[in-house]
Amino acid sequence: MHGYIDLKGNQVIPPIYDYATSFRNGIAAVGLDNKTRFISCSGETVLETNILYVGNFSDGRALFQTNGKFGYLDMQGNVVIPPRFDYAYDFSEGYATVTESSAGGIAFIDVNGNFIHDKVYDNAMHFRDGIVSVKHHASGKYGCINATGEYVIDPISDRYICFSEGLSPIEINGKIGYINRQGEIVITPRFAYAGDFHNGFAIIMKRNKFGYINKEGEIIIDTIFNDAEDFSDQLAPVKLGKTWGYLNPKSEFEIEPKYTNASCFIEGIAFVYEKKNIKMLKRNMELIDLGDQYQRLEYFSEGLSLVTVREKRNKYAITKHSIEVTFRG
Repeated sequence: MHGYIDLKGNQVIPPIYDYATSFRNGIAAVGLDNKTRFISCSGETVLETNILYVGNFSDGRALFQTNGKFGYLDMQGNVVIPPRFDYAYDFSEGYATVTESSAGGIAFIDVNGNFIHDKVYDNAMHFRDGIVSVKHHASGKYGCINATGEYVIDPISDRYICFSEGLSPIEINGKIGYINRQGEIVITPRFAYAGDFHNGFAIIMKRNKFGYINKEGEIIIDTIFNDAEDFSDQLAPVKLGKTWGYLNPKSEFEIEPKYTNASCFIEGIAFVYEKKNIKMLKRNMELIDLGDQYQRLEYFSEGLSLVTVREKRNKYAITKHSIEVTFRG
């Protein structure tokens, strides 16, 4: 069952829901009694629908699935885009990425369900800052288009393009580098792995060890770690040997490695796993012990964390989006 905890670790919305989403713009979708409700941060129901599987609102539309097809509701719960898509994603900047058998590939619609142009792609992401990464059919490479379908960054990358802090990783001949928003290569592809930039740093991997580069492509934190996550709030969780700690931009440990697992800071809170319990770690280093009562914890969104009450003894595996659990049997 699913509920929500606040920044103090208190259950503020009890775990009574069959499914639930994180809060977005003050609203979350939850499932109860074979219906979907949209609740406020206080747990009050603000909208109810008989459709069972509904996502959260984005650009005034909520994605739903029925009989294997996807459509969209408006803020009043009305079906404004009928369920005709084989697959679909949330709206972003007024457009959604969808797959419809008659279209022959992946395409884009507006909030009224109209295709924005007649071009289709082998793969596509979502719009961000007016552009979207798509996979060019003939070349099999990724580039970026605008809302009219015009390429603003030529398809040159073997992986999707997603900008963060003005730069995006690209892959050419099995090596990762970076381009700017003009499509110019600013960091030569030479890394086995390279992530997005956060707080001016990006994770890179060389010889199966992780470190960090700056926006000039200089390695400023040596590749000595067994695993690493992004910087946030000027701290990054890194794994040295078998345990995790927190590193500052000067490559100094503010928290020495001692945790079995650790997450990034989101809304001033990180999750750590220590002595068989999951704990909330505040930026001021205060710890709040949550015990072993939860099977899954999502990162905080708008001051609340979506939690799933556990059913068996478990251990935690922290990912980029949540605290996952694998069962011992």
